[in-house]
Amino acid sequence: MIADQWIAKGGLPVYGYPISEVLSERGYDGNTYQVQYFERYRLEYHPDLASTPYVVLLGQLGRQIYDAQYGGR
Repeated sequence: MIADQWIAKGGLPVYGYPISEVLSERGYDGNTYQVQYFERYRLEYHPDLASTPYVVLLGQLGRQIYDAQYGGR
């Protein structure tokens, strides 16, 4: 699913090369998602959105890094 989205939305020129395998990771909202890291983005598979075109989303990396650096929420 993540690979399909990578190809459909621009592939290598947009996301860069994949730098990880598909991993299970806790998202910013506390739920666990399948994610894959690319040179420029993290894509997250959201099965709860399967009936929408938004089943694969960009991760909130900026928020995650900011919160880690400055304390966030």
